[in-house]
Amino acid sequence: MLFRSSQQVDRLIQRSKSQGRSLTPLQAKARIEAQMPIREKIAYADYVVHNDGTFSDLKDQVHQLWDVLKV
Repeated sequence: MLFRSSQQVDRLIQRSKSQGRSLTPLQAKARIEAQMPIREKIAYADYVVHNDGTFSDLKDQVHQLWDVLKV
């Protein structure tokens, strides 16, 4: 899944809250920066799903990928 870095920080903070922890934006950003850069991850990926648009866009991409994978 690929999405904007601001979304990545927000999602990480929300996920930490739901798990009983609460990361600050600075802590979340530090965790993200400790990971492999998105461009490198894309280079290793066979498929990339962009998750920075609407739910409908995401759903369309997932259906298209599913059509490719189920063959």
